[in-house]
Amino acid sequence: MATLTPNSTKTLVLVLDGFGFDPALETAICADLRKTLPAAAEELLAGFSQPMALAVLAPAGAGVLKSLAAADSMDLEQFKASVASVQEHLARRLGPDGLESLNASRRALAVALRYAPWAAATPNLDGLRANANTWVTRTAGVFTGFDDMSPGPEVMGNSDTGHQQIFNLMVARQMPAAISAMVERGDFMRLEDLNTDLREAAKAGKVVFKTLLSGEFGDDGYVHSAWRHLEAFFELYFRHLGLPASSLQLEIVLDGRDSPAHSSLVFETQAGVRRFGFLHKLRELMARYDAPDLAGWILGRQFLDRDYKGAMIRVEYEALVKNQGRPVANWDEALALVAADHASGLSDPMVTPIVIASPRPLGAGMLHFNAIFRSDRQEPITAALLGARDFLTKQATNKGKLDTWDGFSWLADLTGLRLWSMTQYHSAFSTLGCKVVFNDAPHPHNVLALLAAGVPGFRFLFLTEGVKEKHMGMFSRGRRSTPFQGVEKQIIIPSWGREDGVDNDNAFYKVPQMRHPEITETLLRELDDDWPLIAVNYPGADMIGHLIMDHFDAALRTLETLDTCVAQVVRKALARGYAVILTADHGNVDKNGPEHGSNDVLTTLVIPPDARGTLYPVRPPRDEARLFDISWTILELLDVDLGDLNAPPFPEDVVHNPQRLIGRSLVSRASSCGHGCCCCN
Repeated sequence: MATLTPNSTKTLVLVLDGFGFDPALETAICADLRKTLPAAAEELLAGFSQPMALAVLAPAGAGVLKSLAAADSMDLEQFKASVASVQEHLARRLGPDGLESLNASRRALAVALRYAPWAAATPNLDGLRANANTWVTRTAGVFTGFDDMSPGPEVMGNSDTGHQQIFNLMVARQMPAAISAMVERGDFMRLEDLNTDLREAAKAGKVVFKTLLSGEFGDDGYVHSAWRHLEAFFELYFRHLGLPASSLQLEIVLDGRDSPAHSSLVFETQAGVRRFGFLHKLRELMARYDAPDLAGWILGRQFLDRDYKGAMIRVEYEALVKNQGRPVANWDEALALVAADHASGLSDPMVTPIVIASPRPLGAGMLHFNAIFRSDRQEPITAALLGARDFLTKQATNKGKLDTWDGFSWLADLTGLRLWSMTQYHSAFSTLGCKVVFNDAPHPHNVLALLAAGVPGFRFLFLTEGVKEKHMGMFSRGRRSTPFQGVEKQIIIPSWGREDGVDNDNAFYKVPQMRHPEITETLLRELDDDWPLIAVNYPGADMIGHLIMDHFDAALRTLETLDTCVAQVVRKALARGYAVILTADHGNVDKNGPEHGSNDVLTTLVIPPDARGTLYPVRPPRDEARLFDISWTILELLDVDLGDLNAPPFPEDVVHNPQRLIGRSLVSRASSCGHGCCCCN
């Protein structure tokens, strides 16, 4: 049995949700900046290689330094030291006014290229990353638990996968691949309980199939849904079971946040492949089964609200149960209406419900199959369809949104409705009658679960705001719905709501500071309580990052707010003896588009002054960290040996994977890490 000892170092993990970097854009900005340099600056840089000169023009602690060091064939730490030295010479040569002019020029170039991380003024983050140990960190593809899609595009990371990795000792494998494997093996077709329910519903009522239109490849969604799963259901329904098209209706949700904003209708050709245009591709799929009239409802994903805003959940609910929405006669009229929405300035997520050809409203004798595999945006609507008022009351109260549910007066009696979901959205739903295709077991190597079970006296704090409750909750617990009793404290600051003019996720640009100040104020108080571990999510770079194409200035303001808040927190955390790990779950605000992309992030380790004689940073192999290195770092900081935690063995295919899919600590209690690398700066 492990224990916390006097050697344990309190740990604070700060997750800047959606804050990545783009080395190609950063290199381009530096190259353009060099063309504008005054003679005195160019004279200094002329004596250095092109990669070194460009690195000197980057902000301190920039993510591009790793790729520039490689281009210069230099060791990264030596490269960083040389860059810092030249930057000091450049600052002296330019003077304060010249240096400020240089910084302003770089920000102007970043604005022109719409690169928010450099367009915003973030001196505190820049300085923190430059003066502490900072590593490029992978947050997409195999490093977030997805299959290797080579030679296709890498699967983008997201908040669900990223938070799972941060608190797991090895790569936390993801559900889409497991579900796809069920399909390929034929197991999906052989789920007898599902087959029986589909046959009975098709005979006596209707089957409603819900999907989010994205995820055909790895970089066009695949965050909440997968196109292959839609195809698999059609194969099951029409070919395997031979059920009639007249008994099937589709609930179609448009994405436009993890895929391009108008991807429901607009095609793009990339590398000779016709991409996106999901509604057109769905029409082709329906025609393949001689079933052109399946569509019942179309709506944007903003109504799949994860913050328990009842008025938003009500929109989807009453579309399905009462056919409330914009009526059209057929598929062509529906697509024309979506196109008109686009022309009026609305993106896919904002499309209000369209009701096609008077579908049968959801009710008794029917079956609703939800093919979306990510839980957060499906939990509230599923609870509503189950009529789970006590559950809804608890969750909405926890997020400060109970007043938006109008006393649940609009919930109908749906007794006799069968519910199926692709995965388990909450552990409570199985007892309420919702059946599941793929029951994902909680991750056995989750460091929080191991510490909660194996270290008496261990306790930790989760802190974020309402829209990210699952992130510092179910996702970080390794897909566990319920808190660790007696160990975990979860503080959720209510997100801005309807009374503030924020009816949905697309309106957060109005409050780009999000609840960052309130999170910071709460955290500054909680630091006095000497928690062994605190984990905090700041959501702005992700939430506003999804809106960056239309609200670039708001993205800059959210980053500048983050800069101020992080500076306050780190200052006090270090004074209170906390080690600080600053990271991100994935990129987003670094990409001028609604989707996350596959950019890397930065992870920074700051050791408190009173521990710098006993704790030493450890450079990861190839100077490239993994999110799942953070869990090992937490153990080392807490001075807890993994061998005392009764952790299960790692799978052989992970142990021997050349991509390094098991974490390793970024800090050591010895001055030599034993891996032949320099350990301290």
